[in-house]
Amino acid sequence: MEELLSPKEVSKPLKVSESWPYKMAKRGLLPHYKFGSLIRFKKSDIEAYLEKSRVEAKEKKVNKDKDKAPSSKQTSRICRGCFKRTDGKIDYLIDGFCETCSPR
Repeated sequence: MEELLSPKEVSKPLKVSESWPYKMAKRGLLPHYKFGSLIRFKKSDIEAYLEKSRVEAKEKKVNKDKDKAPSSKQTSRICRGCFKRTDGKIDYLIDGFCETCSPR
């Protein structure tokens, strides 16, 4: 029979809080055994969960059109006070606010 791990033994090598295994078990995301109020985990179940949760790195896209003017989507900003667009005037915003809404 495979050795069963306590929530503390699961959390330590994963560098997560001690409550994390309890939360994952309660949500039904981590298979576990329950003995009254105690819960235990199989090491193979933890490893399977980790493998399933793995996110692969994405290849970084290279911008081939560096010399092109930036699109309006890249340069337009929105004032945090009145929520009006600045229409590409980057210096128009001071700390996220337009001249009329600036708290200064």
